[in-house]
Amino acid sequence: MTSPTIYSNPRIVWLAELVWFNAAWASLVFGHEVIPWFGPALAMFGLVFTKIRGQLRSVLVIALIGCAVDQLLTAIGLFRFDNGLSGAVPMIPYWLVALWLCFSATLHSSLAWLIEKPKLITMMVFAISGPFSYWVAFKAGAYALPQGLILSMVVLVCVWALFGWLLPRLLHIKNKQVNS
Repeated sequence: MTSPTIYSNPRIVWLAELVWFNAAWASLVFGHEVIPWFGPALAMFGLVFTKIRGQLRSVLVIALIGCAVDQLLTAIGLFRFDNGLSGAVPMIPYWLVALWLCFSATLHSSLAWLIEKPKLITMMVFAISGPFSYWVAFKAGAYALPQGLILSMVVLVCVWALFGWLLPRLLHIKNKQVNS
């Protein structure tokens, strides 16, 4: 007789991924200067144990889209990171890339319930929760907002509402391709 795996109980998986994502988020945002290796290590640990093997391509595509948007917002001066990278175009830090990988991995499992909601609800939840995460990171000193808090949050609300519209479609297209 084989013993049940942790993946056999969806509630345990959901809770484990929720704890992992929040621990990774906190260690990446709050700890990137103190213990720079811990957040990425925790992120990679979780990515190994999340059930993304079949969705690896879409996890990478979504993370790439998120990184590209944050890079664009950094390049136009909405964000400023003190990450020691100098050059003509300021770059997003490694911990933000790791954070996008973690977030995109949760869309297939612990956030799947949200993706299946009506478009308007998903857009509203994204438009509130995404900017809230950025605000907490800003208040923690993870980055600066050269254009000011109000303008930056308005832009982030718009960007995250767009993510709330786009990401379910990307995942729906991926699921159709897998099922056909």
